[in-house]
Amino acid sequence: GTATIEAGKTTEIRIRLDSGVTVTGIVRGDSRKPVERAEIQLSGKSSELRYFRTVARADGSYALTGLPTGRFKLKVEKDELGDASKDFDASAGQVIRWDPILSKGLQITGRIIEPDGKPVGKVFIEATCHHEKEWDLKFATTNADGRFTIDACKPAPYDVKVRDPVGGFETIKVLRDVRPGGEEISIMISPDMYGSCTITGAVASPDGKPLGGFQVSCSSKLSDGAPIETTEPETGRFEFVKRVPGEYRLNVKSDSGFAGVRRNFTL
Repeated sequence: GTATIEAGKTTEIRIRLDSGVTVTGIVRGDSRKPVERAEIQLSGKSSELRYFRTVARADGSYALTGLPTGRFKLKVEKDELGDASKDFDASAGQVIRWDPILSKGLQITGRIIEPDGKPVGKVFIEATCHHEKEWDLKFATTNADGRFTIDACKPAPYDVKVRDPVGGFETIKVLRDVRPGGEEISIMISPDMYGSCTITGAVASPDGKPLGGFQVSCSSKLSDGAPIETTEPETGRFEFVKRVPGEYRLNVKSDSGFAGVRRNFTL
C-alpha cells in the first residue's frame, strides 16, 4: 500500500501482516531417489526474491515458509540432475505439498566418428536455436566414446556445429534442423577436414609498398566468428594457421576504418 507523510508532522502507519504461504515436499531425481542440496527458490527477477530460498536436506526434504500470497512460481535445480518448476496460486496461511522430480528436459544426443568407425573424443559441439521466438545456445564436448549430450533444449529445431578437433576454433560440419528428443545422431568427420591449412599473404599499396598495421579478418562459410591479424610493420605480411578446408573471405582495412580489398577463395 501507500501512505502520505506531511513535512513536520508525525504520521502513524499500521501494517497488518498476513500469514505467509508454506510449501513443503521432497526433491527427487529421474530415478525417484531423494536429492540432497538441490536449491529451491522463488522464481523471478526481483532482488528481493533471494530471501525466498532454501536447500534440500540429506533426505531430499525442504520447506519454504513466508511465501507471498497470490500467484508465484517455484523453481528447483541441481546442475547435474536438471531442474523442475511449478506455478502456484495460494491464499494466506495455506500449506502446499509439492514433490518435484528433477529432469534434464529435452535432449540432443549424438556421436562423432571417423570413416573407420573410430570415435573422436574431446570435440567441441555448439547447438544454436533461432526458431521464431525461441532462442538458445548450448555447448557440449564429446567423451572418449565420441558421445555428447545437450540437456534442457527448447522444443524447436537446432543447428548442431562440430568444431575442429585440432584447432578447436573452426567449424568443420553443421547439421541443420536437429529436433531435440529424437534418436542419437551420428556425425562422421575425417582427418582431411581438420585444420591443416595455412593462409599467408601481404598487404601492399598500388605501387608495391608494404602496408603495416592493417587488419585482416578471415571468415569461413561455416564459422560465425572471424579471427583478425594485423599486418607486420615492415613487410605487410599476415598469417592464419590451422584453417580447415572450405570457402573463405579475407577482409582488409586500416586502423582508420578504410576498407581495402576483399578476396573470396577456397582451400
